[in-house]
Amino acid sequence: MAKKTWFSMKESGASAAEITIYNDIGYWGVTAQDFHNALKALGPVDNLTIRISSDGGEVLQGFAIANMLARHSAYKVVVVDGIAASMASVIALTGDEVVMPENAFLMIHNPWGGVVGDSEDMRSAADTLDKMMVNIRDVYVKRTGLPEAKIQKMMDAETWLTADEAVKLGFADRVDNPVDMAAQRFNLAKFNKVPKSFGAHSKEDPTMTTKTNAAANGGDEGNDDGAKAARDAVIAEAKTIRELCKLAGKASLADKFIEDGVSVDEVRAELVKLTDADAEKAAKDAAKEGTNAHHTTTNGGRQAQAKTVDSEDIFARFNKKPKR
Repeated sequence: MAKKTWFSMKESGASAAEITIYNDIGYWGVTAQDFHNALKALGPVDNLTIRISSDGGEVLQGFAIANMLARHSAYKVVVVDGIAASMASVIALTGDEVVMPENAFLMIHNPWGGVVGDSEDMRSAADTLDKMMVNIRDVYVKRTGLPEAKIQKMMDAETWLTADEAVKLGFADRVDNPVDMAAQRFNLAKFNKVPKSFGAHSKEDPTMTTKTNAAANGGDEGNDDGAKAARDAVIAEAKTIRELCKLAGKASLADKFIEDGVSVDEVRAELVKLTDADAEKAAKDAAKEGTNAHHTTTNGGRQAQAKTVDSEDIFARFNKKPKR
């Protein structure tokens, strides 16, 4: 799957540079390795401007990026161009100065995720999430000076802060003039309390922020046919993604695809790629055992045949076409 490209670093002066993160944090967007390579390529600079508009992503990848910025010797000014939500808010707070246009938002909440496995796997995942929550909470407490209990209450409630509120509470340092938000495919449907005012100054097409924002808020109290249609479209797309993942034997990937706002076409392409990789691995494993796709062996008096994966057949079923 081709990664999104709303991430860049560039020199902007004799000893200054600008970093732009208009993307998810993690595999589907800006990875820690991507960030490290680009930051290293900039070389030494005295001033960094970090422009962020992201709905967050993977916790560990986000902390790796935040730590790289925190260690950097440059004076760092973070500008939240549209939204700094979840792990993007942690990255934003590494700035020596945090600036928010008056129509931007910062959102904090508890980390969450899904896991497939037995009861021990579930307990282990819960323990890990608790530790991540403490680490994230500590960042907010250190930046704002607010009591730990107050920050925890805000995280529990999924709190969206306007620029004025963020400055008042110590998350940001100053408010700037409103800006036209860059067009992005925010997957805001995964959040519970998205303000209806989000995107009020944006120029994005209606399939982007406006669509997912309407879905997240359940439309305009049930009276807006356009919002209902947008919500229905998001639900239908999620259902299709789940069906595709189940068909490919990759049901556990569905939630991640939906969370990250991956399109149906992108999901289909990624599943075909993963299926081909499974088939290649099966063939290699069979070769190691001195077998091939049609070779059988005797085990305890029973005949066992090497199992193969027919990627052409799965691709045909994805596209509802007869197999050639």
